[in-house]
Amino acid sequence: MINDVKRQCDKLIINSLFKYSFANIAVQLFSGALLLFMSWQNVSSDALINAGLLITCSLLVSMLYQTKFLRKQNEAKFDHVKWESIYTLNAILISAIFAGSYAYLILSSSISIYAVSFVLGMHCACLAMISVCSKKALLGVTLPLTVPNIAAFLYLYLTQGTAAALSSAIALTLYTAVLITIGFKLYASIRAHVQLIVQHNEQEELSAKYLEKIKQTTIEDHETDVFNRRFFDLTINQEVRRAKRAGTSFSIIILKLDFYEECLAEHGAEKLSRCVQSIAKTLANATLRGGEYVTRFEDNKFAFTLPNVTSEHAYAFSSKLLDLISASNIEHIFGINKDKSDLPISFGITEFKPGNIIDVDEIIEQASSALLQAKENKASPIAVFDASKAGTAITNSHSKPVLVSSKTDVA
Repeated sequence: MINDVKRQCDKLIINSLFKYSFANIAVQLFSGALLLFMSWQNVSSDALINAGLLITCSLLVSMLYQTKFLRKQNEAKFDHVKWESIYTLNAILISAIFAGSYAYLILSSSISIYAVSFVLGMHCACLAMISVCSKKALLGVTLPLTVPNIAAFLYLYLTQGTAAALSSAIALTLYTAVLITIGFKLYASIRAHVQLIVQHNEQEELSAKYLEKIKQTTIEDHETDVFNRRFFDLTINQEVRRAKRAGTSFSIIILKLDFYEECLAEHGAEKLSRCVQSIAKTLANATLRGGEYVTRFEDNKFAFTLPNVTSEHAYAFSSKLLDLISASNIEHIFGINKDKSDLPISFGITEFKPGNIIDVDEIIEQASSALLQAKENKASPIAVFDASKAGTAITNSHSKPVLVSSKTDVA
């Protein structure tokens, strides 16, 4: 667990390091241009060309590695720690080249020592802030850039007795120490923050896994407090076995909230959830007989298992449910239906009869087929699957429901 957190922290931190690597290149380019401007009239053209070529080549190599990192960073076996070392080595190389350029200007005494010190200090500070995500990179950009120039200032003082060189050496030493100290403190703060983020993400993932496991093992829908699909699958299998053994029938009703998607898009999840909860409560209160269950079949569907109930009685029961939902004025209470009409709801019914050899999947398919017919039919929101008509569903106006079986036509 600890190793995983450390690995994730390293990954995020090093990704951030390379994320701002092009800012590093921009700072180097600006510093190189400033050095060129400062030394244009005081340094030979050959020296300028050589220094420019070295800086350009090192920056091109840096861009190559950074581009390669960004292309491969999402690979499964990608070694982020290795790339941190590559970044640091590259930073050391570029800093050493710039350090040589600064040292040349210091020892040639062609430019004011204080001017060189100021530019060097700003250059170092910018690189340090960009590289603060890694201790290695921070040391890799600061020490190779400042230590050679501290030595150059001291050498100039010892050989020529220049007081400005000594004061610049002392100031640059203290400046480097303060810069590294601040950088380390910022690094510790960043790493602690990243570690909290990683631990929080892991806890969220763990919570999501446990929640999914609970959903898979529980039999109650957490949103509506009615039984869930898992309970439906258990009871329907038991009911099929019982009906085959006892030679009895049972019916299934699948109810679909046809307004679900539109309501979600227009009114949001919170208002939709309260509406669904209200409907679920109405449906649960309607199942009074023992063995009758209402379940959350899908997000926008409920299912009823009705033992010893024919499709005719299931049709009458569906009509009653529709009346109860309509009488509860759910659409008005929650303000989810602009035209103030009843909420669009469809019912699909199928009956398992004695002697049937169909399995559970076929029963559900029959009810779903009837549900589709009910949704497409403008006259009635309720349809009964009719096996004698090769998969057609019998429908009738809800206002005057006619009870039908799978073997009779609509009156």
